[in-house]
Amino acid sequence: MAHARRRVRSPAAALALLASVVVAPATSPHANLAAQETPAADVTGPLGLSGRLDPAEYLARRDSLLTTFDARDFSSAYRLARELTAAWDRDSGAWGRLGVAAERTGHPDEALAAYARAFELGTAYQPFLAHRAAAVAVRLGDHEAALAWIRRALDARFENRSDLQTMDDFRDLRSDPEFRRLAGFAPDTTADRTARWRYDLEYLGEEARRLHASPGRQAFSPAFTDGLAALRDSVPALSDGAILRGLQRVVALLGDGHSVVYGIVPAGGGPPPALPLVLYQFDDGIFVVDADSAHTALIGSRVLAFGDVPADTVLWRLAPYVNHDNAMTIRWLGVRFYMRSTGWLHTVGAAPDTSRAELTLRGPDGTVRRVTLRPAPDRLPRKLRWPWRHEAGGGAGRHGSPPLWLQDAASHYWSRWLPDAGVLYVQFNQVRDEKGHPLKAFAAELRARIDSTGTHTVVVDVRRNNGGNNGLLEPLLRTLEWFDVDRPGNRLFVITSRNTFSAAQDFVNRVDRRTDAIFVGEPSASKPNFTGEDTEVVLPYSRARVSISSRYWEDSDPGDDRPWVAPDMPVGLTSADYFAGRDPALEAVFEAVKADRMRDGR
Repeated sequence: MAHARRRVRSPAAALALLASVVVAPATSPHANLAAQETPAADVTGPLGLSGRLDPAEYLARRDSLLTTFDARDFSSAYRLARELTAAWDRDSGAWGRLGVAAERTGHPDEALAAYARAFELGTAYQPFLAHRAAAVAVRLGDHEAALAWIRRALDARFENRSDLQTMDDFRDLRSDPEFRRLAGFAPDTTADRTARWRYDLEYLGEEARRLHASPGRQAFSPAFTDGLAALRDSVPALSDGAILRGLQRVVALLGDGHSVVYGIVPAGGGPPPALPLVLYQFDDGIFVVDADSAHTALIGSRVLAFGDVPADTVLWRLAPYVNHDNAMTIRWLGVRFYMRSTGWLHTVGAAPDTSRAELTLRGPDGTVRRVTLRPAPDRLPRKLRWPWRHEAGGGAGRHGSPPLWLQDAASHYWSRWLPDAGVLYVQFNQVRDEKGHPLKAFAAELRARIDSTGTHTVVVDVRRNNGGNNGLLEPLLRTLEWFDVDRPGNRLFVITSRNTFSAAQDFVNRVDRRTDAIFVGEPSASKPNFTGEDTEVVLPYSRARVSISSRYWEDSDPGDDRPWVAPDMPVGLTSADYFAGRDPALEAVFEAVKADRMRDGR
């Protein structure tokens, strides 16, 4: 028997599996099953099995339920879930799966009752359960009950509220005024522009208070409330773009790196406009590190000023607008995205208007010049790639072999044995499964490669990893824990940077907690305990997209207030290193490994 109960699955991953079920139309007649209030507490009745199953048999059948459910064998899952809930009525997982299986096999009355019981018992999937209960109630013709369950789903912080507007489950409710309000439709009105924007701002405030998951409750703070009110008063005097930038400053008060105003999608889709170059803040200043084909001659130049404002001052002025968990997020996002936006540059007084920006640059040869650039759809890489060097004859070209940390950024993960150093180098670029090669398989291969090489040193490089799905991390963490903790004398190094963010931060946090890893490079871009998740809010009138962080990841001690995971071996990066293809962080690791060998006589 497959012991499915031992499989590691994050709440997010399990919810995704449940939500992936495509529900078949119900065949039973209508019933009036209104959602009832949840009892204050479950304090009566026996706590053990009813006697129909002994504990060992209950466990065996529960394993079978998980296996059949995962295999989408809903007839078998329905039978097993009914047996389990009859034997013990306090297993929310069995009740939830009974709801799905009953829905799929044409028993909507039973599905609604099962969803209600699972919701009453409490699970990590409350929003899903309430949503499915609402959908079944619609199918049974009880719109009052459906609306009650939608309210419960929203109270349980159902994410992506605007999705309710297009779900087929609720098409019979789309003309209902209360449903339209709950789903976030814009009111049917001829309100003027000012009223429409003010409605959107009030809606955003409501969603922030409903969704934002920080224990600090910043969405209820006077700063956030007053900021929205001031922006609301200013609407008549502001352009749409200025309103969105003002809203970003308010959203930044939520104090996390995932809450951000994306804005209105450009007409016809495509990427938002930005200056046609990529900037990076090295230890010795802000430089152009990439550009479109028309501006390659600028690569390698240091940015001295935007207009008459020094580049460092521009970043300082931008800081209050940048969504961030700590100062490293500002160094990353502020330079990579905000500093390339003429709208943001104009907002902080560093551009004459939103149509152009004037940059003062010092080229690699020392020549200072002033250039005017205009924004274009941003199709440049979002991550650093193999460094370029300015050539004396104009233009730019690649020189020599790329350093390891800038190789193969398109792959989510890969490893290389470095025999001269005795190091197994692992580049971990994204917390996502490669097509046909999941992270779990890579973790198993890595364990085998550690054995085959006999290495005592593993280096995991997450400098270009800005996240993904943290539910995939466990197999890799187990491999690293086995290498570092179960094999005394081994050394694990992890190289981090300002780009180590989101699920990559979760990875760093858990490595920090579970191993004796040595961290190298820059501080990470988030905190050991942080508020995250990209949860989209679509403003009803403007259709502007905003993300509100809806989950709190406590990967460390509850009292851990560190702003980041700091390196044990801090190593910076200069423009000279980058353009020459040197990697001071990895070189520092090699020196530490060499010192270990000399000390141990290896």
